[in-house]
Amino acid sequence: MTPTTKDEKNWSVISDSERASRGNVASVNGSSTPNVIIGNGCRINGKLDLEGESQIHGHVEGEVRSRDELVIGEKAVVDAMLFGAVIKIFGRVNGDITCTERLELHAGACVTGNLFSPSLVIREGVVFEGK
Repeated sequence: MTPTTKDEKNWSVISDSERASRGNVASVNGSSTPNVIIGNGCRINGKLDLEGESQIHGHVEGEVRSRDELVIGEKAVVDAMLFGAVIKIFGRVNGDITCTERLELHAGACVTGNLFSPSLVIREGVVFEGK
């Protein structure tokens, strides 16, 4: 739907490059727009089963399963067990993490829990407590 008044201009569609230049969540992992985005300010409690590239930027409690790449954003708080193929963490996670391919903990990440992954990358500036 095309906006018809100046008040509606915020509803217009923007390009991926414009979204990335604004620092939108889709630019976190440098890839195309993810299938699922749980935005900053969202709070979810329960079990999530995600397909395709997914990003969490809000607060999630419970269990998260991802068949593809899962990104935990800088402002995210995740109190959950995580299961996925590739998981990249930039924010806070409290819970065990199991990956089938690779787990990446990036600068600023704070992780409390046990890690299970065939490949583990821990960047400088990560806080980790677990085994």
